[in-house]
Amino acid sequence: MMIYNNRLFNTRKELKRYLGGTRKYNKALKNGEIYNIYQEESNNQPFAHNGTTIYDTDKRH
Repeated sequence: MMIYNNRLFNTRKELKRYLGGTRKYNKALKNGEIYNIYQEESNNQPFAHNGTTIYDTDKRH
C-alpha cells in the first residue's frame, strides 16, 4: 500500500493511474512524496527479502 497526498492506494498501478503516468510517479517517488506501507510492518511482524529478515518491527526483544 502507498500513500500520496493523504490518499491511500493499494497498488502502484492505481497510484500511477491517479498521477497520470510512470514519469510523474517516478518524479513523486524521487521527491519523497510517496510513502510505502508494508502490510507486515503494520502487523509488527518481521518481513524477509531473499530469505533474510531485513527489518524487524517487533520491539519485544
